[in-house]
Amino acid sequence: MAGRSSISDLESIGGSACDRSFLAGGGEMGERIRAFDWAGTPLGPVSVWPQSLRTAASIVLNSLYPMFVFWGPQRITLYNDAYCPMLGAGKHPWALGRSGELVWPEIWSTIGPMVEEVIEAGRATWSENLPLFIRRSSDLEETYFTFSYSPIRDESGGVGGLFCACTETTTRVLSERRLRTLRDLAAQTGSAHSAEAACHLAAQTFEANPADLPFALIYLLDGEGQRALRTGAAGSKRVVAALPGAVVLGEQSGWGAAMREAIQTGRAVVVTDLLAAAGPLQAGLWPEAIREALVLPFTGSGQERPAGLLVAGIGARRVLDEEYRGFLDLAAAQVGAAVANARAYENERQRAEELAQLDRAKIAFFSNVSHEFRTPLTLMLGPVEELLAAGLPEAMHSKAETLHRNGLRLLKLVNALLDYARVESGRSEAHFVPTDLAACTADLAGTFRTTIEKAGLALEVVCPPVGEPVYIDRSLWELIVLNLLSNAFKFTFTGRISVRLSREAKTVLLAVEDTGTGIPAHELPQLFERFHRVEGAVGRSFEGSGIGLALVAELVKLHGGSVHVESEVAKGSSFQVRIPLGTAHLQPDQVGSAPEILVATAKPIAFVEEVRSWLPTATVDEQGGAGEQTVLLVDDNSDMRAYLCRLLSPRYRTLAVANGLEALEAIRRAPPDLVLTDAMMPRLDGSGLIEALRADQATRDLPVIILSARAGEEAKVEGLVAGADDYLVKPFSARELLVRIEAVLKMAHLRREVAQRERKLRTEAQLARQELDSVLSRIGDLFLALDREWRYSYVNERVCELVGLPREQLLGQCIQELFAEAGGLPFDRYLRAALDKQQPVHFEYFSERWQRWFENRVYPSEDGVSVFITDITERKRAEERLRLWNSALEQAVVERTDQLRELNDELEGEIIERKRTGQQMLLSLQEKELLLREIHHRVKNNLQVIASLLKLQAHQLANAKLTTAFAECQQRIQAMALIHQHLYQSANLARIEFRAYLKELVGSLFRAYNVCPQRIRLIQEIAEVPVSIDIAVPLGLILSELVSNALKYAFVGRRQGQLRLQFRRLRDNFCQLVLDDDGIGLPDDLDWRSTQSLGLHLVRLLVEQLDGNLTVHQETGTCFEITFTLPDDRGKIR
Repeated sequence: MAGRSSISDLESIGGSACDRSFLAGGGEMGERIRAFDWAGTPLGPVSVWPQSLRTAASIVLNSLYPMFVFWGPQRITLYNDAYCPMLGAGKHPWALGRSGELVWPEIWSTIGPMVEEVIEAGRATWSENLPLFIRRSSDLEETYFTFSYSPIRDESGGVGGLFCACTETTTRVLSERRLRTLRDLAAQTGSAHSAEAACHLAAQTFEANPADLPFALIYLLDGEGQRALRTGAAGSKRVVAALPGAVVLGEQSGWGAAMREAIQTGRAVVVTDLLAAAGPLQAGLWPEAIREALVLPFTGSGQERPAGLLVAGIGARRVLDEEYRGFLDLAAAQVGAAVANARAYENERQRAEELAQLDRAKIAFFSNVSHEFRTPLTLMLGPVEELLAAGLPEAMHSKAETLHRNGLRLLKLVNALLDYARVESGRSEAHFVPTDLAACTADLAGTFRTTIEKAGLALEVVCPPVGEPVYIDRSLWELIVLNLLSNAFKFTFTGRISVRLSREAKTVLLAVEDTGTGIPAHELPQLFERFHRVEGAVGRSFEGSGIGLALVAELVKLHGGSVHVESEVAKGSSFQVRIPLGTAHLQPDQVGSAPEILVATAKPIAFVEEVRSWLPTATVDEQGGAGEQTVLLVDDNSDMRAYLCRLLSPRYRTLAVANGLEALEAIRRAPPDLVLTDAMMPRLDGSGLIEALRADQATRDLPVIILSARAGEEAKVEGLVAGADDYLVKPFSARELLVRIEAVLKMAHLRREVAQRERKLRTEAQLARQELDSVLSRIGDLFLALDREWRYSYVNERVCELVGLPREQLLGQCIQELFAEAGGLPFDRYLRAALDKQQPVHFEYFSERWQRWFENRVYPSEDGVSVFITDITERKRAEERLRLWNSALEQAVVERTDQLRELNDELEGEIIERKRTGQQMLLSLQEKELLLREIHHRVKNNLQVIASLLKLQAHQLANAKLTTAFAECQQRIQAMALIHQHLYQSANLARIEFRAYLKELVGSLFRAYNVCPQRIRLIQEIAEVPVSIDIAVPLGLILSELVSNALKYAFVGRRQGQLRLQFRRLRDNFCQLVLDDDGIGLPDDLDWRSTQSLGLHLVRLLVEQLDGNLTVHQETGTCFEITFTLPDDRGKIR
């Protein structure tokens, strides 16, 4: 094995460092190649490498693209950093300097011939997405590479090695393969109509990708979710047989536990031991046994509970990485979607079958009910007709006619339902006989002439003979013609209606045309569907079953014909019915030979009576009443209007109109107390009427009750949502209607009272708002309020001045719409944060729009935010100037610091020298202090000796004056001795404890003069002010003189009193000494400033020595006040 060397050994291995300059750079591999002991390889030391190899190595090392070089007969390997991942941790860095065959033994059978071809023949190769099973770790791995082998010519002109630039395309190849599987999975399973079929188709798709899915098992959960049943399988039969077909999810171990965990967690579970327990499972493309499987739960779209599980084997030569897991997750999700779609298809199919069965049951029900209706209708219409024929009083005759008309209408609706039910169920008993179709059609159309002309329209009937009898069912043809004519009359208000019959080759064409309102083009395809109504159509009435045109289409089909409509809005419509001639299109058993005799039936009468009710009556029916309140009745049915007027007139004044537009006109003329309206009416229906009333400020509170034939909770909710106060379903009892009207009127009265109180409160609130507005307008700050939609709800004048818009243009406008840039500003973010968190916010920001700084205080509420804004531009400018000054100052400080540092460096030597000198001076001072203490000690002793001698001499003198003078000298000497004694005892002559010294001095003077403390009370207020010896000595002498004078002269004749001594620091080093007594005071003729008294003269001299000031006060007794200044380096008060 080739050895390794450190980089520090470069010059000792194979040449000097300058020989390796071509190996410069290259990252990790550059370091390794430079440090490698190439002398132990066939390439030899770097110094002997040919220039061709050096150039190739330099190119490889300095490239970011994966590259390597095989050199020499042994194919020695050199590679760069980008190639390291392709080798993997198992081969890098071991592969450096090794033979290519030794590095890649597992794929050398594939790449070896390519290498030899390049080196032997000098021809380059190109491979794209070449599959190679390499061993980067312990196992073989499926990989794909795109690469090119290029020969490298050496100095001899031959091929010395090869150069390879490569890229791994494994991820792309696998992604394309897996995407193809997912695409095929979606395409194959899309046609599944059951969950089981979806699983089988998914398994067949998985069979096509054994590399990624060596086996795949699909399990579906049972209805209780307790068992998983295998419904699809992909892979070898032996593997499938080795794995369970049904799994109980309640098991505590095994497949049941793994599947239960996957279902409960909703995540994939890796299975290894269960596969091992099943024995070696060889599946897929490779001979190695499958060691891993993934159990993945899958659900349908929008479902929470898993529908099943996918157990997918992991390819033996693939690592279960994130991409592999993602593919399996998508595959499981695709299976789940296929199962869900298949089950949805099954459910829809079952639902369609159920709906068809329900439809058949409904048709049968309509048929049965219609039959049952006919008996009571016959018993109603028969007696009514007898009453009308017998002659009744006028009032009763009118009511009987109303009953007869509506009975006929009900019979028509019952017949239409019965006919439609028969056609839908295929039980129509049509009987086709040859008929003179022109005469039949003209007679049917003629029944409408009177009604049509009464409506102001023209009826054109053009029915020439068609040349031969036409086979029709007379009763069914009547329904076709009558329904088309009825429909044309309903939607035609001016112009004409035409009925034309003509022959076209082998068919007969019936065309019913009108100049009515027309039908929008997008409504035409649904026109012949049952129960379909044209949205927004304007007709004479909204009454009808909704099956007329649908019945026409079905009846035409029974005749073997077709129906077609052409229409244009506002111009009219043309319904065209084509029926074949002859009998070839009819069932033989339904065809008769004898012509049918034209006999009048009751059907035209019923149709005519219905359309006659659509004719306009008086636009407004007014009836008086006993009450004071007015009720407006709105209904397009004249019989209903008449009935309601008769019912309500005993209690209310009534006003009746035919539609919503007439109602609006009547309300504008004289507003009623209540509106009672039908829901479905021509021109303007009940909902449109309510909408118009609620939109008008004058009528928005007008109470409205809807009368409608639409029953059910949904219809009632729609009416109330539209704005109705109540909703009453037809048929209704008279008593219920009267009670409902009374209740609504009372509620309206209460609402009016509440509205009045509300208006009063609003007025008060407006006044308060105006007052608030006045306050906010006077403040200097900007103030604005925004609602939750960021619309201005208030701004003061300062805001208007800033934005340059009047208040009227700001209020109600969204701030982002007015100022588009506001959405991205801190102002917007802070406002949203305050509103979301419902917490006040304080912030500052610079407005680019106005080039000014603003301070903002935001106060949120449930309705929006209030913002106080202060213009702080000048403050910010001052802060900026201060910042610039500080910056300049900091710069100056830095520069000065550099200068001081230079000076410091220069002075360090001088400081060291001065320290040495200081130490010498300190030793000298210490010696001087010892000497000074010795002097003080000797002076004190000598003074004591002098005092003793003076005392002896005073006793020997007979002259009293001399004796007194000797005594005073003795006392002064003792005072000086005391001072020196205290100084001698002080530890530090520069900081003498002066308070203790003063107390001791005064006490000794009291004892020397035999002063009783009860006769002269001493008060001492002495602060602790350390002083130096040059201050202590003169102060002691001054105090000795002053205290002695006071004791001798202030309290003569046993006079009692007090002596007060004060010593304090006033400020800084300025001190004050005060001696105050309440004795007899100085003589009046004594001028203390010029007296030659030894004591006072001495005091003045000592004060001058201190550079101080002496003041004497004589208000009560005598007060001496001495002030002086301590040197700066002296002590301070403790």
